[in-house]
Amino acid sequence: MFEETNWIFDPSRKGYEELFLYIGRPPRSFEHKFMDYANELLTLFSKRYQDDVTKQYTIITRVMQFLSETDQILCMKYFKFKFDKIKQGNLEFRTRMFPDDLQYAMLANLDNPRVSYQLYIRFPELQSPTQVTTLLRISLASSNWFSLQERFSKYYGRKFVIFPTEQDLEDKNTGGIGKLSANGLDHSANFALAMKLYSTRMFAGTERRLYEMETQARRRKLLPTSTMFSALILFSALQGDFKTAFAHYDRYIEIWSGRPNSPRTKDIFSILLPAFILPGKFDAVESLLIRYLDLEVKNLILLVAPGDIVTCVDFLAKNMSLDKVERIRQLCDKYNKWSPEVYRAFISSYTYLGQYKLADETIYQAYHHSKPQFSDSKIYALQIENLQAWIENDTDESNVAYNKKRLKLLEQIFRQPFLHKFKRLQPFLIKYNLKIDNIDEAIKILLASREKFILTEDHYFPLLRHLVVNLQDYDQFEHYLKMMIIDGIKPTARTYYLRIRARLSVGIIPNYAVKTLLELYGILDNGRYDLILNLKRDAFYICKTIILFLEAKKTWDISLLIHTEDKLKQAYGGTLPFEIRSLIYQFKVSYFSVHRKQDALIELNKSGYQDCKDLISDYISQYPFKEKTSVILPPLLKKQFGIVLTNQLNSQVHGTKMGWQRRHRKLAKANKEVKIDPTRTKIFVRAIESAISNNIIDKHTGFNQIIFGLLKLPVEEYLTVALKICEDHMIKENLDMQKEYEAKKLCYKLCLCYLGNNYPEQEVEETYQVFSKFYEVESIARAKEDLALLDPKPHNFHNFLRNEQTGYLFDLEYAPPYHHDSMNPRRFVDYFNPLNLYQSENIYLFQAQSKNRGLSPKVISILCQIIKEYCDGDTKKLNELETKFPNTVNYVMKYNDSWLQKFVSLADSLDTSYGFRNKVSKLLYKAVERNSMLYIEKDSTGTTPITAKPKCSPTELETQLIKLRNFKQNFAEFNHEYDRILQDISQLRIKSDRALLRIEERMQSLLVSLGSQQHEIFIMMGLKKHGPKLDRKRSDSFPFPLDTMRIDQVKKSQKRKQKKLNLNQQLRLLDSLAE
Repeated sequence: MFEETNWIFDPSRKGYEELFLYIGRPPRSFEHKFMDYANELLTLFSKRYQDDVTKQYTIITRVMQFLSETDQILCMKYFKFKFDKIKQGNLEFRTRMFPDDLQYAMLANLDNPRVSYQLYIRFPELQSPTQVTTLLRISLASSNWFSLQERFSKYYGRKFVIFPTEQDLEDKNTGGIGKLSANGLDHSANFALAMKLYSTRMFAGTERRLYEMETQARRRKLLPTSTMFSALILFSALQGDFKTAFAHYDRYIEIWSGRPNSPRTKDIFSILLPAFILPGKFDAVESLLIRYLDLEVKNLILLVAPGDIVTCVDFLAKNMSLDKVERIRQLCDKYNKWSPEVYRAFISSYTYLGQYKLADETIYQAYHHSKPQFSDSKIYALQIENLQAWIENDTDESNVAYNKKRLKLLEQIFRQPFLHKFKRLQPFLIKYNLKIDNIDEAIKILLASREKFILTEDHYFPLLRHLVVNLQDYDQFEHYLKMMIIDGIKPTARTYYLRIRARLSVGIIPNYAVKTLLELYGILDNGRYDLILNLKRDAFYICKTIILFLEAKKTWDISLLIHTEDKLKQAYGGTLPFEIRSLIYQFKVSYFSVHRKQDALIELNKSGYQDCKDLISDYISQYPFKEKTSVILPPLLKKQFGIVLTNQLNSQVHGTKMGWQRRHRKLAKANKEVKIDPTRTKIFVRAIESAISNNIIDKHTGFNQIIFGLLKLPVEEYLTVALKICEDHMIKENLDMQKEYEAKKLCYKLCLCYLGNNYPEQEVEETYQVFSKFYEVESIARAKEDLALLDPKPHNFHNFLRNEQTGYLFDLEYAPPYHHDSMNPRRFVDYFNPLNLYQSENIYLFQAQSKNRGLSPKVISILCQIIKEYCDGDTKKLNELETKFPNTVNYVMKYNDSWLQKFVSLADSLDTSYGFRNKVSKLLYKAVERNSMLYIEKDSTGTTPITAKPKCSPTELETQLIKLRNFKQNFAEFNHEYDRILQDISQLRIKSDRALLRIEERMQSLLVSLGSQQHEIFIMMGLKKHGPKLDRKRSDSFPFPLDTMRIDQVKKSQKRKQKKLNLNQQLRLLDSLAE
């Protein structure tokens, strides 16, 4: 490194980035000792350049140069290290701190422009004209229009000011370019940055001044940078003039084609592409890619970056164009454009479109192309997400079972702590831990990442969403939101959505927050438009926020949503993406229904139905895999079509708007029918039946809503249609859950009878009454009768259905797995608590809300009432329905109420001293753990009562009694020694370290002897190996005053005293055992 030293000190010398990064990053042995490592580096440089202090510190500056773009936190550590070193040693400042140090520190904080500018103000002695480029970048990053134009005009004249003052107009000497060129300004970069900000402003005169800048740059023969041309291209694209935009890009390609060291031409295409791609213009996107891929080959210059392929694939997938996604894939093969980002984009798109098998195949292709193979952690994350979606939407039970096993293996990998070191994997790990309700681990990962990496909104958003949506913990939400803002992360629409939702939940209408959001995205024009925010990217959450706001205000005026919709249509060229159209459609349906705008509702449903119908028709006609398999529709499209069909059915019911219960009670009393259009109704019912038979909609896409809509139609034939859908597609999952419930009931009876054999039955029945009522067990005697009559009995019936290989209990076909070979009160509650019964499944028997595959409790209750009204006591009619739809009718007539709600009400009646979250579980723990009688050993059987004393001969019993008397005498001596220790403590005058050490040694010796005796006596009695646990809940004060001891000694002594204060309790226990 030191043989030829010119390159070390010259910032313009390139090609040494990796070397300086290697020097700057501390090795693992110094992972948490940065100051030690930096001092060792400085010592090494000092040995080489003993007589030149400037060179010693310049090397650190060069390290900062490359860290400022790759590891901003480490860059700032070096800046602070140099500053503190000078300050502590009272060293000369100018020979050790340089203007470049300040510049690199400012660049490292560019994501937080306020901090970057504060650094500039704080160190005036390090300011230099060469930093004007960085200052312009700060103004650009903060979208500070006036700061940028004033700073630019200071060096290049007032003629570029958009809003000139009167003095500017009077002063003809406006200055000119290059006035300060002797100071080494980067004129190309400065002009490019100014042009970039000017290109986003549509003030009068902006276009003329923008082209004046470009003319001046060419006249002065400045280097034509990608930023300059991207400003011209972006300005034309924002005005919709794509012809001019592409002309500028072609001219730029022509300038740089064939030249060595051509600049980043691909960056311009990345700016142009998002503005060009619009919904409905899929062929144009493909043609554009082909054109520039051909130019790339022809001119040997990189134009289309992997990120551009990702943009195209994501856009096409979100607009339900699978055939074009496949065409892009063929282009990647033809032009060799595969990269890890491109593979990830295709995997995500296939998952979004419901092509789970194709996504799975692409995942393994990505594994083989990663270097080294199977090393891309993000592919593992995508594989988990694909399997989760596949399991949730698949109808093949064998496939679901297989994928669950695969998912379990992958999840074990993601529980490994070594993954926390991968920066790009942090957002997924946070999201994954929140999904499995491990919020503590998610927060731990976030805080650890905050110390090591520069975070983004992707790191915070999953936690913020979990706090608002799942936990309703708004104080914690505000805490982490402030932390995100302190980290200099700019909130986008999705964070605004959560913040507004949190405010609305506590009764605050955040008018100002909504207004600010719309202004920042340019929907309300007041000059606060933020250049960094992306309207197209965040359009979905902008609409969600406005809809949430309007729903909370309960206003008749939805002009704000209409205005936003118009603005988005302008941005998207007239057609909104399907996801946004669906969101707005659902809100308008609700709005028109509430405000009884029947005609508008009918027209809206017609347009929504036609939109989905056309989209499905196009998707099927253009499906690229017709020869391989049946058409697989995207889950979102299927779900939305189900909603549209339901709304069409609902819109057929005219008259007064009322709930189904009121309407049916009115029908029963007055014997009147609600007016419907029979012709249109039959059309939509046939459409539903056709959509189901052709797998256009299925049980994952809102069958409960469709059945609910059919039941609103007061015509008998639609009841039979609803029952047929239930019988053919829905009831099987409910019956499976019924089998699981019955299996758990059998396991519960075995445990209850075991308790009845070993303890007083009345006491057991009182302790477990909550469970007994849920599992329909009248008494222990009745449970024993039921078990005796059970025929045939399952394998290992009298041994808690124990698996002979693993020893696990309750090895029954339909019972959820119990992964233990013994049972205690806490495991009992975890296993038999109905609230925890079906959390791992997406189907339900008792749950009121779920992403269900079976009939919901609400639909079951409605079906039951309508069947009763239809039959009206006529058993013949009921028998006919049971004959046609046996499973559905029998199930509905038995399970027509939500048992879980009854169970919750029963538990709530016990006590309300706990919080609303997990109340039932806590109450059950309280009820059961109060009496710790339930303990099933590994070798226990349900038929052999376990007594407190093991069976033994009279001689053995006499021997044991002798040992117990000896134990009793020993414990009396221990108690006496304990009293002596306490007496010595009270008589100590000086609490010296030596005196305390002696006391500690005596106590430790006593503890060891006591533990040995306890172990022996409990082994002899055949009880638990280590005896009962000491009660550690006591908090008696320690006899020493705290101000005379060190903190660590106090903590240790308090722990010892907690053990000692329980000795008397243990002695009383052993004394009773001996007697």
